[in-house]
Amino acid sequence: MKKFISFFLYLFLFLFIFPSLSFFLKLENFSFADLVGTIAELKKPLFNTIIFGFFVTFFATSIGILLFWLINFHNFPFVNLFRYLLFLPILIPPYISGYSNAYFFEYNEWLHKIFPSINFRNYYGATFVMSFALYPYIYILMQSLTHKLQNMIIISKLHGIGSIKTLFSLVFSSSRPIIIFSISIILMEVISEYGLSNHYGLNNVSNFLYREWFQAKNYQYSSISGIIIFFFIAIILFFEEKNRGERNYSNNLQQKIAPKFFLSRGQRFVAFIFCLKIAIFSFFIPIGQLISFAIQKIDKIQITELYNLTYNTLYIATIVCILAIILGYSMNFLFIKNKSYITINNLLKMFIVFAYGIPGSFVAISVIIWVQWIANHGGDLGVKMKFFIFSSIAGVVYGCLFRFINIAICTINSGIASQKRELIWCNKIFSRNKIKLFFWSAPIFFKEIMIVYLIVLIDSIKELPVTLLLRPFNFNNLTTKTYDLISDERYEEAAIPALLIIILLTIISIFFMKLINKKFS
Repeated sequence: MKKFISFFLYLFLFLFIFPSLSFFLKLENFSFADLVGTIAELKKPLFNTIIFGFFVTFFATSIGILLFWLINFHNFPFVNLFRYLLFLPILIPPYISGYSNAYFFEYNEWLHKIFPSINFRNYYGATFVMSFALYPYIYILMQSLTHKLQNMIIISKLHGIGSIKTLFSLVFSSSRPIIIFSISIILMEVISEYGLSNHYGLNNVSNFLYREWFQAKNYQYSSISGIIIFFFIAIILFFEEKNRGERNYSNNLQQKIAPKFFLSRGQRFVAFIFCLKIAIFSFFIPIGQLISFAIQKIDKIQITELYNLTYNTLYIATIVCILAIILGYSMNFLFIKNKSYITINNLLKMFIVFAYGIPGSFVAISVIIWVQWIANHGGDLGVKMKFFIFSSIAGVVYGCLFRFINIAICTINSGIASQKRELIWCNKIFSRNKIKLFFWSAPIFFKEIMIVYLIVLIDSIKELPVTLLLRPFNFNNLTTKTYDLISDERYEEAAIPALLIIILLTIISIFFMKLINKKFS
């Protein structure tokens, strides 16, 4: 059994850890001058990414925390409607929201009367789009703190402390771990975003890496740039882990309804207007513009093509989800059993946390380098493997799995950690066979498995760079088709597959959330 466990762990290292280091394989005749030249070239994109990430993180975090605070601890008109409505922008990929907003603000006749020359396709417009597209991450993650904050809210109300002072003096300090974690996720999304950056012509690290590798064919500079970006992301994640640490907070008071702060009539109106504006800018404007475009081209809809695109999208996403669940559950099972290989476990866990922060273009190029290296050193088998990966959807599946495997491992691991020890002991008593134990205990983590399926399915459908760069010839899904049409400035035609992506994501989210709630109600 130990030999099997060690073999599986080394295989996982080979498939999902070593490729992220593959940029080192392209360093040929490396010199200090190459490093200096690359740093000089990368300085501007890296600086732009840092500044861009800072402002997006600031605005998205501020919006997310304010919405969480208003909706969960205050009463105002339509608060229950806003509770769910403000979640929906997470279902719109940022590049789709970006092109919808750009067209709306640049070609809207009413706005042009007030602002004659609006240029939305720049860092200001991108910050606006990304902030409204990413605030749901912190808004959703903060929901887990609702019950944990109730004790503080009650004590604060008893001492006559107002809503704003409670927010700044108590909530911020007690919510620090999850806020830092949310910020790191938003930063990773900003670094990874390629479609919006390319459409708006931003000079950031994701665009720079793609341009140097695929357009300029400058593999030496691209490899050094990839290594620098690698360490840049590692520093961000190290800072997040260092600040978050192992902090946790008790949940002693279990009320279904959180205590509410009193708002005057004017304050309730301001809260309503604030939430309404967020909903308009983050959801209704992009969706409205897409619907307007789609109506113009409704007579040119090709049902067969849309069916094939939808099938390709769901086919790849489903394969990625199933493999992610199997690998995620297997890796957690082996982490428990493999206590004699602590170094390998720690190495795997470190890179698993790191994996989600890698930009999609970085992942795609890493896979290309790694597969090429295997083909060069693996003989006929390596060549056949390369042909299989790049001539079929295997490359896209591998790239998406490489990018999202950490979601499965970390989510299932949180479920395992929350289980009572007695339950695990019962499993061992009634199932001595380790293989049988593996399958017998799987239903216990049904909720975590469904959450993994939902998140990975949504992320796989939205994923653009990996699918765009690793797809076989003449292969399209809804995501790549939308991007291709936007690149050709055929905005009206792009609206139909873009709307279909949003409809798919909405249906999937509702179905899985109902399934999870029904199972555990």
